[in-house]
Amino acid sequence: METSLELVSAAHERLKEVMRAVRQLYMRAVNAMLNARRVGVQAAGYQAVTLELRRFSQQIDSSADELQARIRELVYCGAERRRQFRRLRRLEQGADRADSGGREAARKGIEGLQQRLQQQDDDIERLVREVQGIRVRIGRLAETGRNLGLMLRTEAVVNEALADGIGDEVNELMDRVNRDVDAIGGHMERLSEAGE
Repeated sequence: METSLELVSAAHERLKEVMRAVRQLYMRAVNAMLNARRVGVQAAGYQAVTLELRRFSQQIDSSADELQARIRELVYCGAERRRQFRRLRRLEQGADRADSGGREAARKGIEGLQQRLQQQDDDIERLVREVQGIRVRIGRLAETGRNLGLMLRTEAVVNEALADGIGDEVNELMDRVNRDVDAIGGHMERLSEAGE
């Protein structure tokens, strides 16, 4: 069984792949815009689509940044929860050996730690839900990216001077993004189920 740290780490690795694909998408959009400008007026439709692709790549980049921030929060919450849990175990062990006054102080400390652990569990659940929501949004954006890729392919067919393969590259990048965000979703589902 995977620990929460392993699940979050795996999600973070997939997120790095998403970020790489988004950077590549942006560069492809800029290159396509330059290519369209080179061809001139007859590529006006292509140029409009490449401009939209560039705007789109900024949207998906923003969503990926947001996803990265939530995953970082998950790492922090998970580490803090683990630290608090260890403190709780040490306090419980010490309470068994303490005199009556020490047991009462330990009991209050234990209650406080249990409340903090519950709050951290709630925070982790909230973050997992937020990550899932962002993941869904990125999936929808990837579908938009695929449509833009198809539009670029169509424009390139109309104007042979633009046969640069950008539409296929955009679709490949969006497929990668979808695979990676789906994997992140799987990690978040297992994290939620583990309740660790």
